[in-house]
Amino acid sequence: LGRCVDHIVSGPSTLKQAGRGAFVQRPLQKGEIITGSPLIWYPNGDFFTMYEGNWTSQDVPPDRNDAVHSQIMLNYCWTNPESSLYLCPYGPGVQYINHNQTQANVKIQWADDGEMGQNGKLLQMHPDQMFPIASPGLTWDFIATRDIKPGEELFLDYGDEWENAWNDHVAAWSAHATPSSTLFSP
Repeated sequence: LGRCVDHIVSGPSTLKQAGRGAFVQRPLQKGEIITGSPLIWYPNGDFFTMYEGNWTSQDVPPDRNDAVHSQIMLNYCWTNPESSLYLCPYGPGVQYINHNQTQANVKIQWADDGEMGQNGKLLQMHPDQMFPIASPGLTWDFIATRDIKPGEELFLDYGDEWENAWNDHVAAWSAHATPSSTLFSP
């Protein structure tokens, strides 16, 4: 079984600082699958670490002891403090579903075994055992937690830890102008 990929469309978010958001195109009922997304997984966060230098030409070889930042892709991946595994959904539009604890109308759940390539056996493996497997094998379903009207923005509750980290980021953020930049104000 597949999943409908045209239930949602992206547009400017109703949330300040969010950029774009995911919006419903047709009425959805509580419990309905909005869409699904296969997941790319990584056994740990090492993949997302960026280093100064050039991996390709090696004229300035990267120094693995001098991490400079993380890839922006990390912003779209999920992890849990009790696991080293990183799950990165790549289904159409799901990356636009923003966080909002008070207006959350979507939840995530594992797709049923066998649907959209979901391999329930992977859920019993250690992350290091999963890494050599080339096929996606893990899929999330995005489920409506209440009836949703056309034009409504979709929101997930990313959790208290994410909410606190975001609030700290906004409070500490300051614009750093460069000659070629356009200032963004959170």
